[in-house]
Amino acid sequence: MENNKNQIRLVIGLLILFLLSTCAPRTGTPKIEIEELPGAYTFFEGDTSYPELYYQAVEKLNAGDYNAAEIIYKDLIEKEPGNVNAYIGLGSSLLAQDRSREAIAAYEEALAISPGSVDARIGLGSTYYMLNEKSEALEHYTAAVELDENNPNARWGLALVLIASGEEEEAIEHLEKVIELAPDSQLAIGADDLVDDIRRRDE
Repeated sequence: MENNKNQIRLVIGLLILFLLSTCAPRTGTPKIEIEELPGAYTFFEGDTSYPELYYQAVEKLNAGDYNAAEIIYKDLIEKEPGNVNAYIGLGSSLLAQDRSREAIAAYEEALAISPGSVDARIGLGSTYYMLNEKSEALEHYTAAVELDENNPNARWGLALVLIASGEEEEAIEHLEKVIELAPDSQLAIGADDLVDDIRRRDE
């Protein structure tokens, strides 16, 4: 039971990092340096005509005001209906509010717009993991790693699903890759702790 609680805390940590790093536009002057946030990774899947909305949303996410972030992302979607990052951000803000099925719909919309979106796959994997629907989570995290084998968030999520499925040795391989790819991140700290935990249980 305690191990399950630890895994839930760890996946929540992943989601927060993912929330902070999602939807950074190429245009405009950022109000905060997203790429400098601990453990955060900046993704670029398209330009936007409304960069200020992205940064407002990130600020709300950073403050834990997920409802406000949701409203901003919906405003952006209304302005740019084909903007994949807006749907990813919307999905993440909904998931943080425990509105999982709505989050899935938003992530799936992002995937429909951009079938090669690693971020949408990570969002879907995280959501299905939180719903304890492991086969779906495994499908999306695996696809994310196949799309970008050097993405530590995708590796981290896949490792969590593998642990939950009893595939701990395979999970260790992905956790060690997380540490290699992002050695100074919070993900690496969590990955190192998980590897130690698995190896202690195997002794």
